[in-house]
Amino acid sequence: MSEPVTVAGLTVRPGEKARSVLSFPDFWADGQSLEIPFMVLHGKKPGKTLYVQVAQHGSEIMGIDALRRLMAELDPREMRGTLIYCLPNPLAFREKTRATMFDPKPGGMNRVWPGDPQGSLTERMAYRVWAELVSHADEVVDLHTASRYCPVWVF
Repeated sequence: MSEPVTVAGLTVRPGEKARSVLSFPDFWADGQSLEIPFMVLHGKKPGKTLYVQVAQHGSEIMGIDALRRLMAELDPREMRGTLIYCLPNPLAFREKTRATMFDPKPGGMNRVWPGDPQGSLTERMAYRVWAELVSHADEVVDLHTASRYCPVWVF
C-alpha cells in the first residue's frame, strides 16, 4: 500500500480521489479571485505519477470530455501510482479562445512554461501549475485537440 500524497496542499489517501483548486486571491484589479481546478487520483499501490492537462488552449475542448470519462471510470482502489488532472487556463477556456488578451506571447500559455511568479496573468497561472502540480509528476501529458476553427486531419 502506498502512503498519502499531498499535492498543492490537498492530501489524498491511497485508493481515493479528491478535487481542489489553485486559488489566486485578488487576481483581478477589482479584488476577485481566480481558481484553477485540479483532481488527484491516488492509487492504492505505489507507482509513478502522471500529470495530464487539457484546454491549455481554451478552444481545444474535446479533451475535456475524454478526461471526464476517464476520471469517472478509473478506480483509485485498483490503480498503481497517482494521476493529477488539471485545466490550467480557465481564462482561455471561458473565452473559448486559443489565447487570451492577457497572454504575453502569441500562441498562449504553452509559450510561457514554466511561468513567472511576477509575470503576466498567464505567466503567473503557468508558474503555479508548474510549481504545485507538474513538479510532482514523473511524466506529463499535455492534451491538444482540434477546435471549431481548426481542421481535423486524418492520417
